[in-house]
Amino acid sequence: MRLHSRTPRSRSTRSRIARTAAFVGAVGLAVTGGLSAARAQAAPVADGWTTVWSDDFSGAAGALPGSDWQIDTGTSYPGGPPAWGTWEVQTYTNSTANLYTDGNGHLNIKPIRDAAGNWTSARIETKRSNFKAPAGGLLAIESRIQMPNVTGDEALGYWPAFWALGSPYRGNWWNWPGIGELDIMENVNGLDRVWGVLHCGVNPGGPCNETTGIAASRPCPGSSCQSAFHTYRFEWDRSVTPNQLRWYVDGVEFHKVTQDQLPADTWTNMTSHEGYFVLLNVAMGGAFPNALAGTTPTASTVSGRPMVVDYVSVQAKGGTGEPEPTPTPTATATATETPTATPTPTATATATATPTAGSGGSAYRVIEAEAASDSKGASVGSSAVTGLGNGDWLKFSGLDFGSGVPANQFVATVASGASGGVSGLVEVRLDSPSAPVIGSFAVANTGGWTSWRSVPANIAGTTGVHDVYVTFTSGQPADFVAIDNLSFARPGGAEPTATPTPTATATATATPTAGSGGSAYRVIEAEAASDSKGASVGSSAVTGLGNGDWLKFSGLDFGSGVPANQFVATVASGASGGVSGLVEVRLDSPSAPVIGSFALANTGGWTSWRSVPANIAGTTGVHDVYVTFTSGQPADFVAIDTITFGR
Repeated sequence: MRLHSRTPRSRSTRSRIARTAAFVGAVGLAVTGGLSAARAQAAPVADGWTTVWSDDFSGAAGALPGSDWQIDTGTSYPGGPPAWGTWEVQTYTNSTANLYTDGNGHLNIKPIRDAAGNWTSARIETKRSNFKAPAGGLLAIESRIQMPNVTGDEALGYWPAFWALGSPYRGNWWNWPGIGELDIMENVNGLDRVWGVLHCGVNPGGPCNETTGIAASRPCPGSSCQSAFHTYRFEWDRSVTPNQLRWYVDGVEFHKVTQDQLPADTWTNMTSHEGYFVLLNVAMGGAFPNALAGTTPTASTVSGRPMVVDYVSVQAKGGTGEPEPTPTPTATATATETPTATPTPTATATATATPTAGSGGSAYRVIEAEAASDSKGASVGSSAVTGLGNGDWLKFSGLDFGSGVPANQFVATVASGASGGVSGLVEVRLDSPSAPVIGSFAVANTGGWTSWRSVPANIAGTTGVHDVYVTFTSGQPADFVAIDNLSFARPGGAEPTATPTPTATATATATPTAGSGGSAYRVIEAEAASDSKGASVGSSAVTGLGNGDWLKFSGLDFGSGVPANQFVATVASGASGGVSGLVEVRLDSPSAPVIGSFALANTGGWTSWRSVPANIAGTTGVHDVYVTFTSGQPADFVAIDTITFGR
């Protein structure tokens, strides 16, 4: 599953993809029905391997999976990206209508559409989150699965997956993809094909080509993926140099990523933490299926075709043995985060080494902010640097960017509890706090001083050894940011795969018409605004937005249940000269109080799109939504592609 599929795509490209996918997907309809009565198979263990963890789903018919699993519910993690970051349309439940053992040693995950057209499905995670290859050894994560037995038009929108996420994702929700995502099996739209994908680095772009990732795919051997069980396996091999990640279907290797394909810090960030947790789910619609077939699911999509899972097994071989189990919290999307007012953040990111002040070293490691060799206006604590506002700076002496491929990206883990619309820029300069800015990003309230987010920025290509100054600029006197750590990255050496790799993009779940209303929780194209001021409305985005401009989206329905608490917009900026501004949300009038906002500056260009979240005041009911734009400078500062809301 791609967690943050955000890169907008032009309408013409979307149409070409849809036409191509229609040709690729023109396969015969399979006979319906599952294999719930088929004989279950115990997880095989080859010579030299030992079982670390397994589940053969031996529960009674109609039961939920056992206590080794936690069940995700709703449309997001608490405070995480809406629509699970991929714009899928279903709601996950803990109902045995969607998730159940069949009494014959299988787990079924069944998407269901109700009479109103709403989809439900299921997603589960292992409670253990420390699955990691032992030093000098191997780790394997394996499952025997029959994908939903549906093909052709009836399958449009089906998105089954068997995958793993790095443990630091739990409780943060915004540090993807740096913590690593291992897609062991993905499939969309009933195609006879398995995709294996590695997500890592930064989003968008970066060494792992996000949001697409480093991917490969192939047809299932013998019988189709939908008509029979197949065994999907991932191996993490630390017994060889360079280390390897390998993907298999029925024992046939079809994808491999080696350690030397990636920058050292990218590999370290996704492999040096506690380990991974395993997930199983069936999504409906969203970025990946839409990228291949246009908006999904459609009226032709059938309900009730389950993914059937025979077993899940985690195994180890060689090395120093398996890690000890550690307790993990239950992550269910049933509540929202309550921002804390405390001004002393608790840093959640862990450096790969403990640097000393002014010690220099590689720019590509994770550098703790409190290791700054000098500072101005900062409150340097034991685990983070707080109290940062306009004119303040941090100095990191003698960082070595090397003499080869230049660094082109900066990432900082930041938090903000700034109130009253206070925002500012986090900037990078070389050798002087007054030198030209080589890259920056904007930050406003992230949800509180302990709500950490890793935010990337493109920088001018940099080599050699430099004193790096991180400077802070704001039009307001109040402190606006705390910083936990920072790092730099350069392009990786990932080679394109020999098989077509779909680009998972944030296409809308429906094609809205101007002023047509509808759900606030779908992806809404900005050009579908029912009215606007000062905007240049194009065929695939809205540009020319600056101070005092606004877009109106009439009659958006937030429902009467759980209030919406998040707004996400896909935006780009090529604004120069430090121009920045706020993207704000207001209800029913362009002069109404702001219920949420985020700050934005240059993202790397007018086509360098980023999806940026903002917390909003709890909202229910039907409203005309105004997205307004405020800046202290007269120049345009933003273009906007899509908006959506989450709860």
